[in-house]
Amino acid sequence: MANSPMLFSRERMRTKVLILFIPLLSLLWSSLAGSAEPAIDTWHGQYRLSYETVHLPQDENMGLLGAHYLIDISPWLYTGVSAFGAVTGERGGFFTGGFEAGVRKKLTHRFSFDAGLFVGGGGGGSAPQGGGLMIRPQVGLLYTAKAYSLGLHVARVAFPNGDIQSDHIALSFALPFESIRIDSDYSGDLSEAINSISRRTGKTVGFTRNYFSLLYQTYSPVDNVKNTDGVTDTERMDLMGFEYGKYASERGYLFVQTAGAAGGSADGFAEILVGAGYAYPLFEGGKSSKGHRLLLETRVAAGAAGGGAVDTGGGAVYKASLGLTYQAARNLTAHAQAGYVDAFDGRFRAKTVSVNLGYAADFAAFSKGTPENALRDEQLYTQDWGIGLIHQTYTTIDA
Repeated sequence: MANSPMLFSRERMRTKVLILFIPLLSLLWSSLAGSAEPAIDTWHGQYRLSYETVHLPQDENMGLLGAHYLIDISPWLYTGVSAFGAVTGERGGFFTGGFEAGVRKKLTHRFSFDAGLFVGGGGGGSAPQGGGLMIRPQVGLLYTAKAYSLGLHVARVAFPNGDIQSDHIALSFALPFESIRIDSDYSGDLSEAINSISRRTGKTVGFTRNYFSLLYQTYSPVDNVKNTDGVTDTERMDLMGFEYGKYASERGYLFVQTAGAAGGSADGFAEILVGAGYAYPLFEGGKSSKGHRLLLETRVAAGAAGGGAVDTGGGAVYKASLGLTYQAARNLTAHAQAGYVDAFDGRFRAKTVSVNLGYAADFAAFSKGTPENALRDEQLYTQDWGIGLIHQTYTTIDA
């Protein structure tokens, strides 16, 4: 398990959080970085989206959308976590997730060689995945601009104990990010270390609003929607899940949401969505939306969903909602929303009602400009967090 501290800042009774990452594989990092590696330094990585058409038996194709969170653990090596979901074809509800590692070597100022390996598990959508183990090696070429990168890859998706073996082309789009890394046993002056990095990089350490929330939602199908068999009615289903969001402006934010069936007859239904929202204060009386108690929110999202015989076609869905947010305390919020969800190429469509309970904090991030307002050590303290790898085996019990 990898442990990393969080830095918290107290300012005018407001909690601000600075996440300082360490490598996902701490032993590998130590061997690559060496003993001279500073205890606190900048950290680079990228958010990557990929798309590929996987060839299934009997000339069937499945469009697979991938989301990758990748961290550079050396100038040429990266690692992270990835998830894939079906969005076109006939296998809505097919999902996999796991770990990924790769190498990236610069060839010219703009072009780089990239090769990686994903190992994970999953399945669904009645696909012939066998036991669910998925292996995905890829080799490609990246074009890197200042704010993004584009990739063309040759990939192979293989389920060793199933019937999926596909060689194909994959496309990728990535956005870079930069944060701060700190060793979990660091005991020096945090404010001086951070201010030193700020001076060296020429970037300020600012704070952006982030939130985590638990959600419960109900889907009520409309217009006698049928399941994948075309005969059985799709019944109401309850879902529970998790959401993470980040404010891109004072009132606008981006989020990722995942949920799975927790009630009803659609056992196995799951969804992963990304979207954007806008929070509008209903009553004046503060300088920003963060100071208002009651806000009106509008949200749109799209992603992959399916399973449980719910007919989402290839798996791509979109959702729109409108609701209220009550800020119970500086860091605690309650949400109630109503909306509509629809499959792009399947029969499924439903009215939605959801409630969320969220925790918000201000996470530190780099921004361009001349460093100002240096942080003081009394504003900061650390708290460890961790990431672990778990393997579970389920066995049947004879009645």
